[in-house]
Order: sequence, then structure tokens, then C-alpha cells
Amino acid sequence: MTARDSLNTAPELVEYVASYVVSGLPRDNIEHMVWAVEVANCGPRLADKPDRCWAIRSMSRCLSRRGEWVYEPLPSSRTDRWIRGHRFTEAEALKRAREVVPTIVVNGLTAADVLRIQAERGES
Repeated sequence: MTARDSLNTAPELVEYVASYVVSGLPRDNIEHMVWAVEVANCGPRLADKPDRCWAIRSMSRCLSRRGEWVYEPLPSSRTDRWIRGHRFTEAEALKRAREVVPTIVVNGLTAADVLRIQAERGES
């Protein structure tokens, strides 16, 4: 193959899931992202656990494996130890996100409270 041939060859396409959103409110609710977390694929970083590359994030915070919300340092400041304590497999991250979203409290309200209030007002 010549250099000219390689210019005319289409690149191999790569597809992957970059993130999920898990919310306590329906997607069409204007408030749905307030009571939500992002489950983000951060890419493999740990050689011995390449599948543990998913972060659970909300409002500049990251959920630890212990269940604590902490501010996430800049990528250049994340040590392997920090990564081990704050990354999950995809299945673990989605499971934990589904568990934690109902516990999110914003201005004293959970998503269930918001849905109840909106239903009482006749809103959706």
C-alpha cells in the first residue's frame, strides 16, 4: 500500500458509551438534571483493573467506593490510589447510581418530594 492509498482508506470507526444519566425525575422534567448523577466512562487507567473506569459524578463531586461524595481532583492529581477508591465497573456504577439518586437532597427536597409537589400543583 502506498502513502496515497492510505489517504483514501476510511479509518476504522470506534464506538463506545461515554456516559449515562440516572435521574430521579423524568427526562422531560425541567428539573431532571438537578436530581441526577452522571455515570461517566473515564477510560482505563489501572493496568490490573482496566474495567474499573466508571465514575459517578454530581455537581463537581465524585462518589467514592465507600459511598462518600468528594470533590474530584484534576486528572493530573489523581493517583492510582485515588482512582481505586473512586472508580467502578460499568455494572457497579449503574447499580450504585440507582441506589444513590433517591437519596440526593437539594434545598431540602428529594426527587420524590419534587414529584409529589408538582403533582399537587398539577404540574408535570
